[in-house]
Amino acid sequence: MEISVTGCRSKKRRDEYKSATLLYGLLLMDPRMVNNLSILIKLHKKLDLSGFCENADDVNPPRVFTIHLRDDKKRYTNESDPFRALAHEMVHVKQYAKGEIKDLFVDGKPPSVLWRGKLWKETKREYITVLDSPWEIEAYGREVGLYTKWNIFKAEKEFSKIRPK
Repeated sequence: MEISVTGCRSKKRRDEYKSATLLYGLLLMDPRMVNNLSILIKLHKKLDLSGFCENADDVNPPRVFTIHLRDDKKRYTNESDPFRALAHEMVHVKQYAKGEIKDLFVDGKPPSVLWRGKLWKETKREYITVLDSPWEIEAYGREVGLYTKWNIFKAEKEFSKIRPK
């Protein structure tokens, strides 16, 4: 996996982002798939969201991604930790890389989404949102376990064991 980090001056912190990205990737995907991914992590001091993932590739399934994360130490809580947001966004990387999700752009309109081969549409009911979509349910569900595992690796300084096979 090729991983780049921008918006961070600390080499130690950049290395942590790279290790966490690789760990999340290896926990979510086959090592051969992980080896073929290229991920750019862009850190922002001011970002309305805690993070989002962009498919930056024209091939299908994509192999190049940009993950934008809010990295503002003054606003950290357990829920806003950028490593937790990174875990969430890496689930989306897995979904795109495995072809589970595809954005469909038609005539410049907002994208529709193919989820596991079926067109997903938001309903007109105001309490049903994209947060109720199956890809977000999976991402929110898996982020907690990934983030917990990252904290265990970090506490035990197990970075050297995070390697693709």
